[in-house]
Amino acid sequence: MRSSGLAERGSWRWDAVAPTRVAGLLVALVGALVVLGWVVGAVIIPSANAASPAIRLNTGVCLLLLGAGLALAAWGRVAGARVLGAMVVAIGLVTLFEYVAHTSLGIDQLAFDDHSRSVGRMAPNTAVGVAVLGAALVTAAARRMPWQPAELLALAGGMIGWLGLIGYAADLPALLHVGGFLRIALPTAICFVLVGVAIAVGPARGRLAGLVAGGGPAGPLVRRLFTAVVLAPPLVSLPLRAVHSQGTTILVLIAVLAVVFLSIVVSFAVSLEAAEREAQDRAELLDLAHDAVIVRDPLTTRITYWNREAEQLYGYSAAEARGCVSHDLLATRFSESRQVFDAALLERGRWNGELDHRRKDGSRLFVSSRQALKRDAHGRPVSIIELNSDITERRRAERALARSNVELEQFASVTSHDLQEPLRTISGFADLLARRHASALDDDARRYLEFIVSGTTRMQGLIDGMLSYARVGRAGLSLELHDSRELVDRALGALDGTVASSGARIEIGELPPVVVNGAALTQVFQNLVANALKFSDTATPAVAITAGRERDAWRFAVADNGIGIDPAQAERVFRMFQRLHADGHYAGTGIGLAICKRIVERHGGRIWCEPLAEGGTVFQFTLPDSGAEE
Repeated sequence: MRSSGLAERGSWRWDAVAPTRVAGLLVALVGALVVLGWVVGAVIIPSANAASPAIRLNTGVCLLLLGAGLALAAWGRVAGARVLGAMVVAIGLVTLFEYVAHTSLGIDQLAFDDHSRSVGRMAPNTAVGVAVLGAALVTAAARRMPWQPAELLALAGGMIGWLGLIGYAADLPALLHVGGFLRIALPTAICFVLVGVAIAVGPARGRLAGLVAGGGPAGPLVRRLFTAVVLAPPLVSLPLRAVHSQGTTILVLIAVLAVVFLSIVVSFAVSLEAAEREAQDRAELLDLAHDAVIVRDPLTTRITYWNREAEQLYGYSAAEARGCVSHDLLATRFSESRQVFDAALLERGRWNGELDHRRKDGSRLFVSSRQALKRDAHGRPVSIIELNSDITERRRAERALARSNVELEQFASVTSHDLQEPLRTISGFADLLARRHASALDDDARRYLEFIVSGTTRMQGLIDGMLSYARVGRAGLSLELHDSRELVDRALGALDGTVASSGARIEIGELPPVVVNGAALTQVFQNLVANALKFSDTATPAVAITAGRERDAWRFAVADNGIGIDPAQAERVFRMFQRLHADGHYAGTGIGLAICKRIVERHGGRIWCEPLAEGGTVFQFTLPDSGAEE
C-alpha cells in the first residue's frame, strides 16, 4: 500500500496530510484557471474587487507550480516538489531583477507578445511572494538543521498575502503595491496565505507545528504570539485607516517587526522545547533503570523526580512523591545521625551506604543507597540523585547466616576447649611411660610412643588453630585510622628472631594510612611474612612489602623469592588446615592463611596469591578506603 505522506518516504512529515493536499490542489487549480483564461482570452478567475487587478499570466504559472509542488510534497514526492519550487524561485527572482534593472528579459512575453508592463508582468510584491514561497518549498525538506528556514520563509510569504488582504479590507492602497507598480491581486493574496500556512504549519520535522500544537511549556507561548502576530496588523489598521501614507508605513513596520519578534521568540521556544525533550529523554532512560532513582532539591530535600522503579519499590506514584520531603515520606532511619549524613554528602559530594525506609503500606525495607550531589558552575548545590536497590532479602539472609556463624563459632570454641583435656591426658601419660619405663620398652614400643606424642602435638596445634580462627570471627572489629607502616613494624618485631636467624632481607615501600583494626591487620602481615620465610629454599630469603591505589581501595602486596605456589592451588591455600606439602617438611597447621583471608574479608577486602615470573609468590589483598586521608 502506498504511503500517504512523507512520514515513511521522505524528509517531510505532516501533521495533517489531507488539508495540505487540499490547499495545494486549490492553489494549483487557481493557477491553472488563470493560465487557461490567458490562453483562451477570457477572465475565468474574477477579481472579486473593483480595486483588484486581473492575475498576470506568470503569477498564474507560479501559483500552479506552488500548488502542484505542495500537493506532491504531501504525497511524498519530495524531489518533484523541490524542482517545482526552484522554478517558482527563478521566475520570481528574474521578475524582481527586471524591476530593479529597469529592463525586460522577455520572461513576461514567453507565451504572448505583450510588452505592456501593467499587463504582462506580475506586481513586485507578488514577485517577492512567489520567490519567498518557492524557496520555502525547496528548503522544507532540509535535514539536520536546528531551525527550518522553510518555516520563516513561509511565514514571510504568507504575511505578504495577509497584508494584501488587510489592504483590500481596510482600503489601504500602500499595502497592495510598491511605488506606482501593479497591485497584488486579491486571489493571489489568498493563495499566498494558503501556501504559507500549509508549509509553515505542515511539516512535523519543522518546529513550528510541534510548538503550536505542543503541550510543553513553549506551546502556549508560541500560540499566543502567533495569534498576536496574525491579529495585530488588522487591529492596528482600523485607527490608521484615516492616515493612508504614514499610517500604512507604520502598519507595514508593525507587521515586519511582528514577524521578526515572532521569529526570535519562536527560536527561544525551540531551544526551550529541545531542552524539555532532552530532559524527557533522560527521564525515560531513568525509567528503564532497575534501581529506584530519586532526585531531590538539596536545600528543601523535596523530591523533584521519581522513576517507575521507585513507584514499584515504595508504592507511591510519581505524582504522590513529587514535592514531598524524601526523608519524611519514606520515614528514613539512618545508620548515623542525619547531620553526619548531610555533612558527608555536602563535603564529599557522594555517599554510599544502607538505609531503612518505609513503604506506602507501612512495611519496612532496607536499601543499598548511592547518592551524589550536583553543583552548578559557581559551586552551589543544585540537586541530589539517589539510586536505591532493595536488599531486604539479602539483609535477612545475612542475619540468618550471621546467627549460624555465631553458633558455629561457639560450637568450635566449646568443642576445641573440651578436646584439650583428653589430649593433655594422652600426652601426659605417654610422656610418663617414656620416662619411667623406657628401659623396659623395645625399639618398636619407643617408636610407637613417638607416634603418640607427635600425633597429640599436631592435634593440639590444630585445636589451637581452630580456636584462633573462631576468635577472629567472633571478636568485634573496632576500626581506627592506623599508619600501616607501624603495623608492619609490629609484625616484624614479633618475627625478629626468625628474621635474624634466616638472614632474610626485608624491603618496605611507602605504605598508606588505613582505617582498620590494628591488631588484626598486624596478624595478617605477620602470617604472610612468616610464610614467606618458612617456604624459602634460598640462603637469603627476600620479602618486599608494598602498597598501591586501586579505585576506592588500597592494594597491599607481600612478595617473596621462595618455592612458589602452583597456580592450580592458589585458592586451596586459603582453606582451613590445607597443606600443600607432606607433614615434616614444613612446620605449621595450615591455618595461618585462612585467618588472613577471614580478617581481610571482614574488613571488606579480598586476598589472593600469584606466582612471580622470576620465582616466588606474591600475596595481595585490598582494604577499602573508608575515609583515610590520602
